[in-house]
Formats: sequence, structure tokens, C-alpha cells
Amino acid sequence: MINWDEALISDLARRKCILFLGAGVSMNSTGNGRVRPPSWKEFLENCLPELNAASSTQIKKLIKNEDYLTACELIKSKLAKGKFDHIAKSAFLTPQYTKAEIHELLFKLDCRIVVTPILIKFMKLLR
Repeated sequence: MINWDEALISDLARRKCILFLGAGVSMNSTGNGRVRPPSWKEFLENCLPELNAASSTQIKKLIKNEDYLTACELIKSKLAKGKFDHIAKSAFLTPQYTKAEIHELLFKLDCRIVVTPILIKFMKLLR
């Protein structure tokens, strides 16, 4: 059992917290055939065979350094038009993932603000 700090419990109850979620939360979902969504690393590495060797080398370095968002942007820019969308849909839409218990529990926290790495990257692009 987790021993939660009283101040955190109080802040959650008053909706004074910002919940920061990574991709690992989604990986709890299951889809057709009981498959789970790939991790960022898995998804990006699955795209590599579609790239030429020069692009692949640079992107492998980014993946190794866990700079997944930059790697994803480069992959998308290097693939033929529509190819990235096809790969992403196959990985994330076609399996028809359903919510997991963790999603219900997070929803019940009723946080006013929920942030993800994608949201942060998007906000940087808007500047």
C-alpha cells in the first residue's frame, strides 16, 4: 500500500494539483487480441525499416537519448506522404483499445489540469 503524503491528499481533494501523465498510462489499455499499445520507443523503432540508412542513424541516436518527440517529428518528415499516418493508425487505432482501470482511477481524481509530454511540445510550437 502506498503511504500518501497528507499535503498531497489535501491538494488533490481541493483540485490544486496538476497531473502529469506519460505514455505509460496508455500502455495499460488492451485492444483486439489483448494487444497493448506500443511504448514510444517500440513505436519509433517499428518505423525505422521504412527509412533510408542515413535518416535511420540520426533517429536511432535520438531514440537512444530518449528524445522521442524529436525522433517522431523526423520520422514523420522523412516518410512518404501518408505512410506515417498509416503506421500510427495501425499501432494506435486499429486495435480499438479500451480504457483500463488506471484511466478510471485518474478520472476520479477530478484534476483541473492534466498535462502530457505531447501537450508540452505543442505549447512550445505555438510560441
